[in-house]
Amino acid sequence: MQDINEILRDKSTFIMDFDGTIADTEPLNYLVIKELVARQGAVFTECDFEKIVGRSAAEYLTEINKMLGTTLRLEEVANEYIDLFRQCAHDIALPHYKYIDRLLEQYGDRTIYIVSNQFDDIIESMLKRWGIIDKFKKVVSCPVVKMTKQELFSDTQKFFNAKSRDCVLFEDAQRYLDFGKSIGFDTIGVENRYNLGKITADYVIHNADKE
Repeated sequence: MQDINEILRDKSTFIMDFDGTIADTEPLNYLVIKELVARQGAVFTECDFEKIVGRSAAEYLTEINKMLGTTLRLEEVANEYIDLFRQCAHDIALPHYKYIDRLLEQYGDRTIYIVSNQFDDIIESMLKRWGIIDKFKKVVSCPVVKMTKQELFSDTQKFFNAKSRDCVLFEDAQRYLDFGKSIGFDTIGVENRYNLGKITADYVIHNADKE
């Protein structure tokens, strides 16, 4: 496996996921979804959540509807989702992974984007709390721009003003790491408690949530 600095030193553009890559937000997702499900008179357990962890908000709700017979639709509950998530994030005071501070300190001169299935105002509020929002060029929310990560990654010149060979992708989901690799990205896998020992990339940051 390559050294991470060998990969990053020649890259101008970093593209980073948020959930599970910059911070472990899955406990917040669980609390939010648990409440949304409860409002429909159903019960959503941690065991249920573990079966579907790592999905986008829309994918979460689709799977939950199949599991529990609920009728949750993202377009109908988006505002509730955002409000609940923001409140949970405020109450729990979620930290970000420590490797992020080291990365931003060493590579603060690079152009860094966040591309996430999370809502942008949630991400921005958390970045502000951590005091690092100015380190990122832009937060791109797939639900807001109504595009998939794959669609955004496929035209890096248009969306990130960079060639794919000049980009490095930080992700905790194997499907996005694989896609990024297929179009010429170098890849940094972020290992956490949900994907422990299950991801491959040009470099893997092991146990990010334990640092």
